[in-house]
Amino acid sequence: MSVTFPPPQHFFRDLRYTMVVEGEREIGSLPIQPAMRRADGALPVGALVTLVDMVAGRTGMRAAPPQYPITSDIDLRVLATGDFERLSVTADLLRCGSRSVVLSSNVYGEGGEQRVRVAFALANFALFPPVDEYPMGDIAKKEDSIHFPDDTSALRAPLAEQLGVRTVDAATGVLEVDVVPYVMNPLAVLQGGVHAVLAEAAGETFVRSQRGGTPRVSGLSIRYLASGRTGPVRTTTRPLRTTDATTLLDIELRDLGQDDRVITAALIEVAH
Repeated sequence: MSVTFPPPQHFFRDLRYTMVVEGEREIGSLPIQPAMRRADGALPVGALVTLVDMVAGRTGMRAAPPQYPITSDIDLRVLATGDFERLSVTADLLRCGSRSVVLSSNVYGEGGEQRVRVAFALANFALFPPVDEYPMGDIAKKEDSIHFPDDTSALRAPLAEQLGVRTVDAATGVLEVDVVPYVMNPLAVLQGGVHAVLAEAAGETFVRSQRGGTPRVSGLSIRYLASGRTGPVRTTTRPLRTTDATTLLDIELRDLGQDDRVITAALIEVAH
């Protein structure tokens, strides 16, 4: 029996995500809600990665039917900040092989008459054969549009807080999140964007504890090594290099419920 995804209580809905198809291209967008806005104009990189993952993944699925793409890695660099009203994302196919698809993705900030490219990403997806039924519904359905906004869905706290990210030890950059339906993908494991939100929060928390101020992630390279199935998923943060302007961090995500298995490796640059 197929199950609707996302469920009524899910962060996709609270992001108020919308997707439309124009020709062969999918365009995803979401409003920058008050809870997402930062005083310094920086954009939440975790939200950018979530958008890229969703749009690039569905674009890859259209390019390689009937196989299903699973995210292998995403490299994203922030190009600009600003006071925007919406974010939109497009993805372009670079390569479609028998086992993987590679895409480039542009993220734009929009508001009034302005449309500024705020981030660029490369995303790689491994291709897996389809199965008759997934735990959380028919994810292979190729809708012409997706509209999650409704009158009750909204971010009521900063994204990391809304997803349930909590600090275990700020001084060492140890944060964690539970694997619950609100943050799962259709395969009933931790959604790829949540990995990025957790890593971003760990990096900024660590740098803030060391230097103060309002640090912000300016670049992120994330490798998905295994699924977060049980939880809680916890970060390990190691500084690699510090300059007057930036700190480079090696961050691992471990699923404590899978014998501390490393599920994600991330290289994060934090501006301060």
